[in-house]
Amino acid sequence: MTYRFLFISLWLVLIGACSEQPGGTVLHAGDYTVRINTDPDPLEVGEKAQFLVSILNQDGQNIDNCRAEFRQYMPGMEMSQDSVFVELVAGNGRYQGQSSEFRMGGDWVLEFKIACAGDTQVLKMEQTLEWPE
Repeated sequence: MTYRFLFISLWLVLIGACSEQPGGTVLHAGDYTVRINTDPDPLEVGEKAQFLVSILNQDGQNIDNCRAEFRQYMPGMEMSQDSVFVELVAGNGRYQGQSSEFRMGGDWVLEFKIACAGDTQVLKMEQTLEWPE
């Protein structure tokens, strides 16, 4: 009985560890759903962030044949890199990339440009970063 309980418990833990963790921010782009996960989450002043973006069709399946880019900026704070979009690298139905360092606290916008099947959508994700204490 004890071995059976341990086996079932271990199996459930492994299934949970191997499954996709949905979380993140969910946005909609035309017929697609876009899920954006960041590491760290929440974003932190003085740190770069890793982005993992999933683009899902209406059936909830990951799509690999899109182009995804992003940029980060602070509204009202003009900086030279504000207009630079960084391409996210595609792989296994997900798109990955890294931000520049978030140099100061305040309001930031992460703007994602998603192009799928000739349709381009721009999505904005607003974040407020707190200064470390």
